[in-house]
Amino acid sequence: MELSRAHLEALPESQRQPVLEKLGAELTSRVLGAPDFDSEVGDIISEMRARGHDLRLFDSDGEWQLWCGDWTEPGGGGGKLILHFDPVRGCRSQLEQAGRIGVFEQGRHLTTACTRPDSA
Repeated sequence: MELSRAHLEALPESQRQPVLEKLGAELTSRVLGAPDFDSEVGDIISEMRARGHDLRLFDSDGEWQLWCGDWTEPGGGGGKLILHFDPVRGCRSQLEQAGRIGVFEQGRHLTTACTRPDSA
C-alpha cells in the first residue's frame, strides 16, 4: 500500500480507520509470511520512512515491536502513524490521538503509552 504521511494525515477522520485497517492487514500478511520477522519489519520501516513517516522504535520485548514518530519533539513533529508488529498476531496500525501514543491491548502484554512533552 502506497501510503504517504501527507496523504494519511490529510484524510478526513471518517476515512482513516478503513485505511489503517487495510494497511494493518497488508503488513500482517507480509510479516506473518516472512521467513525472518525482524528483517521484514526492518524492510517495512524503511519503506514507510521513504514515504515520509518518521518511525522510531518506541518499545519492544525482543519479540513484538512498537514503532511511532519522535515522541520527544514538541508539537508532534515526528508524525502520527503508530505500528505495532507481533510475530504471532501480525501488525496493527493507528494514528496518534490527543498527544498520546496509543496503548495496544495484545492479550499477553500491554504496551506502554507515552505523552508528548507539549501535551502534559
